[in-house]
This record gives sequence, structure tokens and C-alpha cells, in this order.
Amino acid sequence: AGLFRKGVMITIGQDISNADMIPYFSSTTDIGSLMNGVLGQKFWPNYYILTQSAAAVTFMNKWTKQNSTESACDSIMDSDGNYYLYQNSSKVGSCVGLNFSSYSLSGTNLNEYTAYTYDATYLLAYGIDALLKNNKPITGENIRFAAINNVSFTGPTGPVSLQKGKPEFNNYARGSRGGAITYRILNFKPTLYATNPSEPYGVALNVQSTGAIIGCNRKLQNCVSLYMNTLNGRFANGYPPNAFSNLPTYVKIGALFAPLDSNGYPNKLQAEMLAAFTMAISEINNKKDGLSDNLLPTTTIIFDLEIANGYLDALTSGQSLLDAFYYSGVKGVVSGLPNTESLATHKVFSSDLNHVFQIDSFASDDALTDGSTYRYKAQIVPVDSYEIIAVHDLICNYFGYSKVAIISSNDEFGKALFDEMVTFGNYCELDMLLNLVIPLSETDYSGVVNDIESSGAKVIILFVSGSTAASILELGYAKGLFGEGFQIFTTSSTATNMIRSFSDNTDVEAIMKGVIYAEFWSEYSLLTESGKSFVSRWRQQTYRGQSLINGILQCDKTLDDAGNTYLYQSQNGSMCTGLNFNSYSSDGSDISPYALYTYDATYALARGLDKLIKSGLSVNGENLRTFMLSQVNFTGVTGYIDFE
Repeated sequence: AGLFRKGVMITIGQDISNADMIPYFSSTTDIGSLMNGVLGQKFWPNYYILTQSAAAVTFMNKWTKQNSTESACDSIMDSDGNYYLYQNSSKVGSCVGLNFSSYSLSGTNLNEYTAYTYDATYLLAYGIDALLKNNKPITGENIRFAAINNVSFTGPTGPVSLQKGKPEFNNYARGSRGGAITYRILNFKPTLYATNPSEPYGVALNVQSTGAIIGCNRKLQNCVSLYMNTLNGRFANGYPPNAFSNLPTYVKIGALFAPLDSNGYPNKLQAEMLAAFTMAISEINNKKDGLSDNLLPTTTIIFDLEIANGYLDALTSGQSLLDAFYYSGVKGVVSGLPNTESLATHKVFSSDLNHVFQIDSFASDDALTDGSTYRYKAQIVPVDSYEIIAVHDLICNYFGYSKVAIISSNDEFGKALFDEMVTFGNYCELDMLLNLVIPLSETDYSGVVNDIESSGAKVIILFVSGSTAASILELGYAKGLFGEGFQIFTTSSTATNMIRSFSDNTDVEAIMKGVIYAEFWSEYSLLTESGKSFVSRWRQQTYRGQSLINGILQCDKTLDDAGNTYLYQSQNGSMCTGLNFNSYSSDGSDISPYALYTYDATYALARGLDKLIKSGLSVNGENLRTFMLSQVNFTGVTGYIDFE
């Protein structure tokens, strides 16, 4: 796939280092080139013994002076009298005793974990000792507390103490050793591999968990000079692209899309929105095409793309954008993610610690109307409940109605719609003959129908689920209501689901006759002159589908500006998501309208950043929010854009 070449450093963990992955490569792999400069780490358990620390010398002196336990199968037993210490009681003549005088004082022939058992025994003894001295009961809980909080000593394995753990991470590492732990840093060298494939690693240096770096010990280790996977063999640049780019030369933003679904298959809608985002970025960064040359005139937008499918995945992606560009983070985000994922990223960006402004081009959940919870956001598409503003306009200005009955469900759906109609609708003041909120637990709607009948209302507004609306209309129609002379208004989702929810043999045509609802016409912008101009530029974009490269059909391998994520293929290259723009119809009928909303969302964010940078104020979420909501207004390809 073109990765892991010169300039890319690979490090492998303890488990892989121990297992040695070399035997698992295919027989045709150029291992010397692929593994060039790979670094691995490996625990060095007997570091203190072999380097002859004072405690280790004392330990080895005591160890070698012990009485031999190997002669005649020493018959000493444990304190319970149940087990022999130095022989197998079920197998006559099977002796496990040791001749301690045969061990070298340097410890070179001592098992590397022997001294750890010695220190573990002392750790337990010190914990019990602390309890006895303080007249505390000897219980497991008390020993644990004493060992973690009251025990610290230096043994043959080095400084010994236990960590208290991190409460914010469920006490992670509590009881783990907190003293200096030594690791060998292994370095793969092609010359070693060519000479002896079974020993391709040398020790470059040793490090300890305290952060101390210890040079390689040539008396004890096969030492090599640190060799890197670079053209000159020296240290690789460990920073990602644009890690230290500063304003106003560059401004870093985030992109949230999912061109591959949770099963790894291409998502055309998301791929088109991502393409519209990159199209807008390309136009803004091009200062000579006559499209937006004065927008961010001295600043280039660079972006980090994060892909998210599902709530938890979106939380992770949001955090990744906070850490993008070597933890310098992004200044704003354009998101084409669906409701669930967008709500998750808003949660990350609106926390007490993180204030990152996100503009949505696809999510439309009514929860996004909550400006106190989601402070750092803007919507290019309307939230679902906003359609009721259009209904309010019809009721007041087209039909001239004023006396109505409003039936709402007692949930976020019903409350949001009621607020849009009554609180934010400013076309006329409605005289509510009935304002009824139905509990979610309600299953018998006869009382609702009776209340409607008693109110005398002829104009009924239903802010309930489709199944609830169907039940109310069926019962009311049976009583002579909701026929000619009545007018029903509702939402698009209620109307759509209501038709599926009527009982068998119901005269749906008679009951639904004249029901009115408003529906967001997302495709409208494609019919306008600005929409047609967008389609023309869309079709002129560079082909991003599969191409023959060295005789092999491959995906476009363009990466985002952070150098982390492919724009037009899966990370392993098995699935392509790039588009053939010229194949789209000239009338734009096969382009998702949400691509146009994403294009406008990107321009809106750029305009907010442009205003903020030119003001000389700090580019942060709080200031960007202020400028986005108060100073950004323009006519985009989807129409006039202004934020409340």
C-alpha cells in the first residue's frame, strides 16, 4: 500500500517482541527492507542482578551460602506438613533440591525471576509487619492497604513499592509495581538479519519506567548503534505533518464523515458529502480561481479527517480531533455524520474543558435545539421540528385559522414541536381551545377524543407518534369527528408512519382526507442557478476512483493533511470510496442534496474563521462561536444562510 517505507518508524510492543513476528511473514516478503530500523521493547528482569547492585550482591552472597537441599532428596516439609519442599512425594527419587554453591556470584546462571520471588516475599512480610506494629487485624484488605501505602524498600530487583492506582480510571494499576522497571530497546538491523536471521535484533539502549535512559551494556548485551528507517539512518521526524503550523499561515479544522459504514462497505451519501467538503476546501485555498480569493487570503485550511460509525466510535473520533496535529487540535469542525454520531461529538466538543465549534450538514435531531447543552454548534440543515414553522405560516397566513387544538406527546418530540409552534412561531398568536399532553404510558385514547369533541375545535394539530395519531383519528372518525369541516395538521414523520398504523379495513382515504404536513425539500437547491453552478464544478473535479498503478488496479491513496486517514479508500486499501465526478448527471439529479449543504457548511466555517482571524482575537471555540452566530451571513448554493 506504499506505507512503511523510508521515513516511517515502526515500534512493536513487549508481546510481539517476545513472540518474534519474523517467522510469520510470507516466504516472498523482503524482510530486510520491511523491518528496516524497527524498534521493539523487552522486559529485562535481571538487570539489577547482572549489573551487581548493592542489594543484588548481598542477595547472591546469601544465596550461594545456603545449605544444599539436593542430597538424598531432602525431606523438609512445609509448615502444614502436607508437601515436601524438595522432592515429589508421589514419585520416588524425584528430587528438586538445589546445590546453591554451584551458582555464580554474578548471578549469570540464576533464573531471572528468582530474585522477584524473594522481593515479593519481603513485600508481604513488610505489609504484615506494619499491621502487627499498629495492632491491626491481619486480613486481606488490611494487608493490601498496608502493602500499597506503607511498604517501600530496595531489594535485589531494585526499588520496590506499589502504585495506589488512578481513581479516574477505575484505579488502574493499583497494586502494580511502582519502582524502576528496566526494558531493553531492541533494534532490527538488515546487516544482522543477513548474517544471522535468527538474531536480527541488537540492543540499542535500555530504559526504565521512571524515564531514565541507560546505555547498552556491552559486557552483557549484543549492543548496536541506534539505526533508524531513514535515508541517512538517523532519527526520523516523529511529528506528523503540520504539527507546528501556526496562524495565520494555516488554520486546522476537523472533518467528520463515514465514507465506509460499520461493516466496511462504501457509503455513497457520506462519500459525496466528504467530496463536497474537500471541493470547498480546495476552492477556498486556491487564491487564483476567482471563486473565493478574498476569503482567508493569507491562510490555508488544513484538515484532519476522522471516520465514525456509532456513538462510541464518534466519541473516540471527537477526542482524536482534539489531539490532532500532534495535540495542537483543530479550531472548528464540519460534520456530515448522522444524529447519533453528531450528538456524541458535540458532547466531546461542548464539555467544560473543550470548546470546539462544530457545524452540521446532515444531523437534524431536535435535541440540537438545546443551545445550553450544545453551545458550540450551528446547523446548515433545519432540525426536524423546524418544519412546524412552515405549518404555522400556513395556518396563520394561508388559511387564516386562529382557534386550534394541539395534542402533544409527553416526550422530547412533542415538546420540541410544541415549542416551535407556540414559542417560536411568530406569524400569529393561536387561540388554543385545547392543549393536551398525552402521557407515554397512555394506550386508551377515547378520553383524548372526548376532550377534542368537547373543545369544539375544528383545526387539530397532532404532535404525536404515527401509531398514536392513527388511534386518535380512528376513534374520532367513528364518533363523527375528523370528517368534512375538520382540518388536521401534523408532521412529516407522523403522517408517514400514521398510514402504516391504521387497523385493517379502516377507510384510510376518508380519515386522511385533507391532512396537511410540511416536509423539508432538501433537493430544491439543485434546481436553482447557484445549485446548477455547483453541479458544473462538481463534475469537473479530479477522478478519485480506481486506477491502474504499475499494472495493478488500486484506490486513490490521497491522505488528509494530518497524514493519518485515507480520503478515498479503507485504511487497508481493500475498499475504494472515491468518486468518478464526470459520471454524474449534468442536472445533478443523482447527487445527494446533502453534498450541497456540506459545501455550504464548509464555507460558513471558513467565513467565521476569516472574520475571527482578521479581528486579531485569539482563534478559539468561544470566539469562533461568537463570530459564527453574529457575523456570518451569506448566500450559498443552498440559499441564504444566517445563524440564530
